[in-house]
Amino acid sequence: MNRKLVLLLIGLATFCIVLFVKRPELIQKFWLWVVGLSGFIIKILQVIYDAFQRWFESGEELIEKEKQKIEKKLINIKNKL
Repeated sequence: MNRKLVLLLIGLATFCIVLFVKRPELIQKFWLWVVGLSGFIIKILQVIYDAFQRWFESGEELIEKEKQKIEKKLINIKNKL
């Protein structure tokens, strides 16, 4: 399912680039929105990048990270008691 989503996004980006090159007047207003929402778009790209990093990490690294998170939570609980 994730692969289909990535392929769809790549296809959509390619379509927009070709459309911009061939007929820029069609999406001129769209680019104004992109500039206006650039902060939000950058945040979305960061989330996507983090998701790709997590997908390609090895299982041992994920287990170790989760283990550290759990240990930190346990330490916080002990300190509260």
